[in-house]
Amino acid sequence: MPPLLFLGSALFALYASWASAFELEVAPVTDNIYALIGEIGPPTAENRGLNNTLAFAVTLDGVVLIGSGATARGAELIEEAIARTTDKPIVRVINIGAEAYQWLGNGYFAQKGIPILALERTDQAQRQLAAATLAQWQAETGAAAIDPTYPSEVIYDDEHTFIFGGITFSLNWPGGGRLHGDAVLWLPTQKILISGDYIYHDRMLAIHETTPVMRWRQSFSRLMAMKPKTIVPGHGRPGSPGKSERDTGDYLRWLTRSLRDALADRGRLEETVSRLAKTASFSHLKLHEEWRRENIRRAYQLMEQD
Repeated sequence: MPPLLFLGSALFALYASWASAFELEVAPVTDNIYALIGEIGPPTAENRGLNNTLAFAVTLDGVVLIGSGATARGAELIEEAIARTTDKPIVRVINIGAEAYQWLGNGYFAQKGIPILALERTDQAQRQLAAATLAQWQAETGAAAIDPTYPSEVIYDDEHTFIFGGITFSLNWPGGGRLHGDAVLWLPTQKILISGDYIYHDRMLAIHETTPVMRWRQSFSRLMAMKPKTIVPGHGRPGSPGKSERDTGDYLRWLTRSLRDALADRGRLEETVSRLAKTASFSHLKLHEEWRRENIRRAYQLMEQD
């Protein structure tokens, strides 16, 4: 074989191997509800931005997908993962979040004529964040230029309950979490909560410049008051309310209580960050080192403004 042809074949094989290396894990929650588990770490070209956890329900009338992924290729990986589980087609998509990995795959499904449902709060948050996040998201994931596709069915209320394919779904806004427009999906019959970024399992949650941290803590308490049996988190593996308390609730309570005391004592920002970063006991969470100081700093600044 000529050297150039051999090199081209080798590069193609390497690319094909790399491109197919990442695969979403499908984790059963019940006999017809499943979690789609991506990576814990940052979004990359290899994982197609799928560094989160999504979900789907296999109903009598087809598959309801909760979250559309981060890119067109990510949406294809979602479709492939579902096809390994059921031969029923995806017939509806529900957006519960405004973070890129929750909805930038909308266009892939919309082109297939699949309706996309969201609360108005979520739709508006997606529109507000798109311009600021698209360029960075493309750079991180290696995606082609993304023309965002917004929900085709918008609910002008903070709660919407409906029955589809024999399953009752309740889409609602509990009061704001990591992003103010994020919602959750509640399956009251099975007592399954698909929480999106309100709840993290296995890894430390991330606070951003606009995160309403005190509202997040309050929203978490409201979600626990619903008495879910199982929680499909925005990141990490499905688990019990006890796991949600350990991995998210305890951290939010510790962070807000500690910063409230520091602000009352007029503690300086960097001194507070340094002190609290040494005393926090959440090293069991992945990405603890990457986020612990930044979370304290951002939460301090947000709470100082309130």
